[in-house]
Amino acid sequence: MVLLHRLSGRHIKLVMLALAGLVLLCFQGGFYAAAAQDLVPAPRMADQTRADTLFQSCLTTKPDAVSEVSHEASCACMAANMASWESAHTSSGLTPDRSLDLLQRRGSGEGPDENTLAVEIYAPCLYLTAYDIAHDSCLHDRRFHIFTSVPEELDSVCHCYARGIEEYFEHYAVPFLEFERSRVNNIGDPVTRVRASADFMVYERDLHRDCGRRLAMDRLHNR
Repeated sequence: MVLLHRLSGRHIKLVMLALAGLVLLCFQGGFYAAAAQDLVPAPRMADQTRADTLFQSCLTTKPDAVSEVSHEASCACMAANMASWESAHTSSGLTPDRSLDLLQRRGSGEGPDENTLAVEIYAPCLYLTAYDIAHDSCLHDRRFHIFTSVPEELDSVCHCYARGIEEYFEHYAVPFLEFERSRVNNIGDPVTRVRASADFMVYERDLHRDCGRRLAMDRLHNR
């Protein structure tokens, strides 16, 4: 309880999401996709489940810009998604080891292909780290420095920007990637695909402008 009082509302939400993912993993065997561009199952110890091993592997690949809380929530989310996929395939007559073999050979058409991984495993979880990555990027982006040179004000602008990017990925990444899956053979990196879309570029441009305007309005109100 003490820890929860020290966390922001957003971080409390992330903690609860991580716990929910871990509870699901306790009841389902599964996988964690170790990186958004490839699935590389980690070696499994004799007394470890595959989901445990791959979840722990995920935790060792945290980007510098991402907080521990956000990263753990993302790991749990993607691991739970892969657990659900494996459970569905195992219940249809495949053994867990056979499912692992199919995942490793996804290019053969037997296991989940690249687009399935991008849309069903990665995409629903992208928003969990989007805030941290966008906030860090904003702090080092000269486009935002035109608004202010005051660190506290820049942090406020970047918070506005990062929340907007987080909300976009939470609500629009999956529908967009589902549409892309219907028209292209290989989506590739889902983050790159989303950010390269015309809709996102217009949204991001407007978000940059609106967060600068919000800072100007805050200054007027605080005079």
